Amino acid sequence: MAFPGEEFPAREVRRPRRGATVFGPNRIRKPLGPQVMQTFQISAPLSTHFRRVTCAEVGCLSYQYGWRTIVDLSTELGGRQAEYIKTAGRRFTSYIDGNLVNFVFEAGQEGFDQHWQRLPDIPELYLLRQGDWRGNPEGRPPVRYTTPEEWVADFARNLQTLRESVYEIGERNGQRERPRLDNAQR
Repeated sequence: MAFPGEEFPAREVRRPRRGATVFGPNRIRKPLGPQVMQTFQISAPLSTHFRRVTCAEVGCLSYQYGWRTIVDLSTELGGRQAEYIKTAGRRFTSYIDGNLVNFVFEAGQEGFDQHWQRLPDIPELYLLRQGDWRGNPEGRPPVRYTTPEEWVADFARNLQTLRESVYEIGERNGQRERPRLDNAQR
């Protein structure tokens, strides 16, 4: 099952220790819905905080020495890749070895990779979003903090509220010791 914003579908995994069920990479199954979750995020979007740079600017090895791409024509994907390479406007020679086509590209031309460089003097965005990785069901816009200190203070207040809630739940369930909220439980 794929969740919004995920490239790969999450899969249920049972951890051998403690029996915690997680979804895919770092996706813990939560008993509460996304409408009661908050996400504290530090963001530097590609569109506003980075610029595209050329292979020559970053000293890309493919640009300096050339590169080779091997495509399997026996698959649909390989056929599409070969067609794209032929129409991409780059200089190459090719030779066929069975179902494989070897495209050898000359040095001194842009590769297929995109290179990005962080723009200086643009600070990160400090945000509080409603919901979590599953979405924002109520569609509320994010809160943007004007300083990192405000974000840290709000994050600390939220964490303290969570700690107090966990402590109260533990007391109601007859636990004498304060529950630990650190890496030891993960």
